[in-house]
Amino acid sequence: MTDNFVPGWESGVTINLIDVGVIGNVLSFDQTRGGLSKPIFGTPHRRELPGQRSSTLTASGHVSVEKLPDLQAMIESDVSVAFVIDVGIPAGALEAGTYTGSLVITQLTLDSDAEDQWSWSLAGNVDGAPLFTPPA
Repeated sequence: MTDNFVPGWESGVTINLIDVGVIGNVLSFDQTRGGLSKPIFGTPHRRELPGQRSSTLTASGHVSVEKLPDLQAMIESDVSVAFVIDVGIPAGALEAGTYTGSLVITQLTLDSDAEDQWSWSLAGNVDGAPLFTPPA
């Protein structure tokens, strides 16, 4: 079978057991942590306590028609789906670690043009905190 995808990034990205790295060209993995300001009596400064972490993941790219059902299954899932992000080339000179976790897909957009070329984008919220594993 010939490769029908526009080449993606060198990092490995898998969502719901689907290698979206071969069909994607943009990935955003945002992590935030809230803070709790705590005034302390008798001191001129507040203390800041670390709060809960939250993360979102967005990805987009181009896809051939036969892969559209795989993307559709992600938004239709009633449970969170697993994701893995290998930053850089695993076991290579540019390896920078791996993020893993569960993702609730909250948005899927499919667009087509007059030449029947499909682009896609999805967004989701990470269920819990992602696990980061440093490179070996």
